[in-house]
Amino acid sequence: MQNAEGLIAKLPWSKEFEKDHFSKPDFTNLDVVAFACSGTPIGINIPNYDDIRMEFGFKNVNLGNCYPKPNKKTMQYLCEEDADIAVKYGNDSLTLIVALHELLGHGTGKLFQEKTNGDCNFSPETLNPFNNEHITTQYRAEETWSQKFGKLHSGYEECRADTVALHLVHFEKPFEIFFAGREAEWDDIYYACWIEMLTSALKGLQYFNVEENIWTQAHIWAAWVIFAVVREGAPGVANIDFCDNNGKDWFYLRIDRSKLRT
Repeated sequence: MQNAEGLIAKLPWSKEFEKDHFSKPDFTNLDVVAFACSGTPIGINIPNYDDIRMEFGFKNVNLGNCYPKPNKKTMQYLCEEDADIAVKYGNDSLTLIVALHELLGHGTGKLFQEKTNGDCNFSPETLNPFNNEHITTQYRAEETWSQKFGKLHSGYEECRADTVALHLVHFEKPFEIFFAGREAEWDDIYYACWIEMLTSALKGLQYFNVEENIWTQAHIWAAWVIFAVVREGAPGVANIDFCDNNGKDWFYLRIDRSKLRT
């Protein structure tokens, strides 16, 4: 993807937190004949080891024929207008989210590590953006982020990748790359990206184990965190309205589209 480095510059952190040398990622579309797993992914970033990705690069595959077909019957908790947009632009929004998620979500960021000789792979002058003080901790040479974060690590990484994707859809460049000539539709595709992310959290509630109080699927866990942050950090953007529907308890997700870009 020739424009990847330009998009990385739009991420909300300084270049010190990025890899020293960004290897332009490969992005290939595949049609899958069979997939031996309980839940078929629609995109993959490989290999799944960040130390290898940092040193040798990585590839991304888009599993084009695994995309779900949007259907209004499965969007019972969206209003008519939002359901129409989700159906019309569902594949476009997923294509954009998957590409940004895999290419730049998983593909960016730098693990601050101490090498076996005691040197670090980052400058001692690097400042922590949260407190504007120098970095004081880093991974030891033999440590990985999955070891340090334990069961949280996969959900944390998927959340990072999804939030990178959501951040970047607020810029025109990804739309110029993927949907050139369709400028009149860009805002609807952008909105469909948000609908996809917020509804994924609700649809994914089936993956929450109430007895053990854990999420059993990393991507859904990530979507739920994003949904919760939107609800807590920007009240009024994503609203749950409970109601009666032909004698049944019902709810609708009502998104205030006018507030998303703010």
